[in-house]
Order: sequence, then structure tokens, then C-alpha cells
Amino acid sequence: MDSKIEKEYTYFQYYKDLNIPIFIKLSLAEFEIDMASFLNEICFSQLTSQEFKKFEESVKDKSKIKVLRLSEATPSVAHNIHFLNEGDLYGLESISYKKNYKIYRYKGISIGIFSVGAREWELGCFSNFGVSANRPACVTVINRFLSWAMSPSGVVGFWGVPVDEGVVVMSQQDAKGEAVFFDLYKNVVYTLDGVKKIGPNFVVMRLDRILRNRNIKMSSSELASFLAVNCCYFDTDGLSLPIRQMIRTISLNISGLIHPKDNFKPRTDLSL
Repeated sequence: MDSKIEKEYTYFQYYKDLNIPIFIKLSLAEFEIDMASFLNEICFSQLTSQEFKKFEESVKDKSKIKVLRLSEATPSVAHNIHFLNEGDLYGLESISYKKNYKIYRYKGISIGIFSVGAREWELGCFSNFGVSANRPACVTVINRFLSWAMSPSGVVGFWGVPVDEGVVVMSQQDAKGEAVFFDLYKNVVYTLDGVKKIGPNFVVMRLDRILRNRNIKMSSSELASFLAVNCCYFDTDGLSLPIRQMIRTISLNISGLIHPKDNFKPRTDLSL
């Protein structure tokens, strides 16, 4: 019976070519849109069940494997997704604690259960997860998962987009849920446009509406504060100690520049 249920699921791996042990698991029949295309756009590649099992067997440290199982919400879960609670006064996202796990909710979009020690996490959502109308919110949800799943491996994410010089970090709203993830062990950044090496001239940019025709270098403390405010990692206790240490490492080793917002051309305008 279990094997029959397992065959109904399709696996998607984050940056498959790099063997990153982060997966999304779902039944494609539960969703309205082409979920394979949506997940491909955010760097998840489809696997066969055999490929997943082979990968699983090849990993020595099984604790590094994290699987997010997406399921269509039941009526009771749907009620909790839409339910108005006190936490909603502070934003659409909230986290609450239970005995051995945490509950993450993006109001109107999804609700998830996760625990640092668990290999498989669960996310209840609606069949229209990923459609264009709610795409930024859905991308945000996936990037929250990535930030929690990869932080023990020395990876920290920030809302932002890649540019030729490095990355532009911005608010979650301005980034529309898109994120860039710094892998401090491999010295690279994972982006929607591919993997960027953190070379000697790599910079982190902050856009400024007032600045004109010049860049201003940020101090390491300014950069650290800016990164902390726009970090994807989310918890009721604030940023964890490892996340704060990773931010400090970035701020001490990578240049930060304040760049004129008027001079920044978003990806959607590159063809103009």
C-alpha cells in the first residue's frame, strides 16, 4: 500500500546538477497548473522515483536530505490557511511553536509543518499554487523552505536578484519573493539565473531612490545590518546565531555598494 502511494508522487531536486539534497515532492494531479514548469523556473528539476532513491542511497549524511511534500489542503487545513489570527496584524506570514515542530503559515496561500530534525516537511496549499496571480507569494513560501533547509549547510538567503556585478538585495516586496542564496563553503550564489561565483570583484548592491550618477561604498556594519533586514530566514526568535555569523562573514569579505535606483534595470526590462 505504501509503495502504491509513493508511486503517485513526483520528486523535484533543487539544482540537480550540483547534487544539492533538497527536494519537493508532490502529486502533479492535485494542481491546476503545470507544476513541473513552475518548479523548473525556480531551479527545481524533475526526477524519477528511481533517481531519487539512487540519490538517497548515495548520501552518507542522511540528515542533510530535506523533502518538502506539497499537498492539496483538506477543508480543515484550508480553514486554518484563511483563518484570521493575532499574528496577521504583523504581516501575512507567521510561525507558531508546538511541542516538537513549528507551524509556518502564509495567510491565504499555505500552511506548513517542519522540524529541524525531520527529513520530510509538509506544506498544505491550494490547487492553484503557483498561478500568476499568487506567484510572488508562492515563490516566497518555497524560498522560506530553502532558507530553513540549507542554513545548517552554511547557506543563507536574501531577497534579491542577480546582476552582472553580483547581486542586488532588496525588500521581499520589491523582489517579488525572489531570493539569492550565498553558499559560504562553495563560495557561490544560487540564483534563478544560475550559479554565480563570488569572485574578487563581486558586490552586494542596495538601491537608493535619491542617489544620482554615483555609487557609495557601504561599511561592513552597514552591509551587515542591511542584509539582516532582508534575510529570507524567518523565525519568531529572529535570526539564529549561525545565520548572524554567516551575515557577518559576508559583510567582512564582500563589498557593499549603494547604487542609484534609477540606473537599475530589472530583468523584465532587459529586452527593451
